Amino acid sequence: MLSMMLGLKGALHSRNLQKSCRREGHMAIEMFKRGSVEMLALLILNEDDAHGYRIVQEIKDRSDGRLIIKEGSLYPILYKLSDEGYIISQEDISETKLGRKRIRVIYSITPKGREHLIQLKEEYDIVHDSIRCIFERSKSL
Repeated sequence: MLSMMLGLKGALHSRNLQKSCRREGHMAIEMFKRGSVEMLALLILNEDDAHGYRIVQEIKDRSDGRLIIKEGSLYPILYKLSDEGYIISQEDISETKLGRKRIRVIYSITPKGREHLIQLKEEYDIVHDSIRCIFERSKSL
């Protein structure tokens, strides 16, 4: 039906545009999620030192299972935070029940990271409040 209305060339353009919008929308969600995960990881580390798996679990538990972050998505964020001096890491070597060595990387927030967390929280509050205002003033919902 769409191809009849727009012609074949127009229909193909429309489909490509829809795919592009979905892809760009997905990218925007990923960027928003990445910034949120950065803030949430710092928030958790502000309370206690933790390894990556624990950060993932804390985010999941504290959001009642609504925010599920894959460890593979978290580690690039932790590396970035470390490179920027917001967190530091150290290896924790322990022994498993089977007598094998287990090495885990434990992350800690730095004073610079605490300042960054405060800034991220302020920015988040502004964006959240602004979006809420727009919805409240919308006549369509």
